Amino acid sequence: MDHDLAPALARWKVRTLFPYQEQVIRRILGDDHSRLAVILPTGSGKSLCFQIPAEFLPHPTLVIYPLRSLTADQKRRCDQAGVGTVTLQGGQTRAQRHEIWSQLGSGTVKLLLSNPETLEQPAVLARLKAIPLSHAVVDEAHCIHLWGTRFRPSYQRLGALLGELGVPRITAFTATATEQNAQSWRAALFRGEDFTILRASADRPNLDFSQEPYLSLRRSLPRTILREERPALVFCRSREQVRRWAHHLHRETALDVRFYHAGLSRAEKTRIEAWFFESSDGVLVTTNAYGLGVDKSNIRTVLHLEAPPGPEDYLQEAGRAGRDGRRARVVLFVKSRPHPEPAECRRRALLAWFGEPEGPCSGCDVCRGQDRSPPLDAGPAVTRLAAFVHRLNQREVKAFLMGRVTPTLWESDLPRLPGWGLWQQESDLTAGELWKGLLDGGWVRFHSRGPWKGLLAPGSTPRQR
Repeated sequence: MDHDLAPALARWKVRTLFPYQEQVIRRILGDDHSRLAVILPTGSGKSLCFQIPAEFLPHPTLVIYPLRSLTADQKRRCDQAGVGTVTLQGGQTRAQRHEIWSQLGSGTVKLLLSNPETLEQPAVLARLKAIPLSHAVVDEAHCIHLWGTRFRPSYQRLGALLGELGVPRITAFTATATEQNAQSWRAALFRGEDFTILRASADRPNLDFSQEPYLSLRRSLPRTILREERPALVFCRSREQVRRWAHHLHRETALDVRFYHAGLSRAEKTRIEAWFFESSDGVLVTTNAYGLGVDKSNIRTVLHLEAPPGPEDYLQEAGRAGRDGRRARVVLFVKSRPHPEPAECRRRALLAWFGEPEGPCSGCDVCRGQDRSPPLDAGPAVTRLAAFVHRLNQREVKAFLMGRVTPTLWESDLPRLPGWGLWQQESDLTAGELWKGLLDGGWVRFHSRGPWKGLLAPGSTPRQR
């Protein structure tokens, strides 16, 4: 089957397609019973692979998204392209649903956007059975195994649901999936039928990966945000962390910082999504509720305050950066250690998880020889205390760094030493984090038993690299 794709490309303001995009489009249009799993890196134009065929198919294409923010973003883009699109989701009024069914019955709709839970509603399913569909797309299909087995079981029932709807073509799209995860879709989505996997490398050569060792996140995060290019995303694991870090960053940097998580109202989410989409210098602190497939192309930096649950999550979230093809940075904060294990190329370690062969690194701190082991400021100060082993306890060493006088310090004339009051300008909370980082990281040690119990131990002075 041959189609002139030029008019559709013009509507989407695209001059040419990548070879893999055209391959997927031709497969969808050329096979009335296609079963495809398409694995392409973030920012590679996956959406066009089903949006363009939708214009040529006789009936609507059903696109299943995991998040409202992603659905809203895709609806906005489809409306701008002038492609007939409706959204079917929870919370709609009876009048809104009536309008949706009317539009679907009129034959003007090319794309129907929804989610697994809405499609399972008996009333919705009954109405959809009467509407012929040409193609079903599961976007961000890694959610089938990532979320379907945890808290969204509807994802595991998608295959049966699409079978009830009698959809002839089914395609799964994602940026990250191991071979094992992709094969799990055979039962959950393709109902045991054979399917074809079309895969491109998950590598994004324009992304630079690095780690940022820290003693205190309260101190390191603002410094890093001010150092890196913006707009920036900061990923946290909980809603409470999101609020706390957003307020801290705004206070410490005076930048425009806002936060986003699944617990916000729909109106709040829409407002923040619109702000960040237009922002050229903003910082958004968020959980993983933000960003799946959202096409903000100019995010320059993505920061993780701790490692995501797995490589798939990490690559998905890292992929929010640099979708315009320009250089972008991905930074993972890690606790500082004086003697960290030898590091390997960040990029190769990540891609190896997806079974990709080793190749040249286009950018990471290890391959540049820039992976480092702070604290570069506290190290020399603690080193100068080496002459006072067996004489100072934890309270006194901490007091030295914070510039607080105790009788022992005064008698030892320690306030005259360089390094006295190194943390004097830090808040008590930040100084507490810095001190805990020194102890937890093994930068400074104290005897735990014996005649010098509780006192500064020999060999506890850090070596600088």
